[in-house]
Amino acid sequence: MDKQDIAPALLGRIRADFLRLLRNAAPSAATYPAALDYADLVGGALAEAFRLHLSADTLPDGRMYWNIADRVLRPLLEEDHSLVADAAAAVQQQLNEAPSAGPARPGGRGPHRRHPEQGLRCRALRGCGPHAG
Repeated sequence: MDKQDIAPALLGRIRADFLRLLRNAAPSAATYPAALDYADLVGGALAEAFRLHLSADTLPDGRMYWNIADRVLRPLLEEDHSLVADAAAAVQQQLNEAPSAGPARPGGRGPHRRHPEQGLRCRALRGCGPHAG
């Protein structure tokens, strides 16, 4: 039996729906509550895109294999992180430039941490690592 690589097409479909659900959204104001609302919107759009395309019907043998999770979930989680981190950095930069901002704080974005992302991929695989049962 010939196994087809579903990861590229699956990534494309999920990314297309993710971006469609976002519809060029941006934080509504230069405030941290607005950045938090934007992060919720971005995370919700990604979760909905995952829900639409990741199911037992779309995955081989009805299972999420590590190579699929790594090639589909990782790039989308990194894209989600980049959107939110860039928005938060822009808010911080605008606050630094405001006349009443007081002492400026660095406006850069934080690094992408892989540990939480790996935990999500493990949960998608229904257990992996030293404590998997």
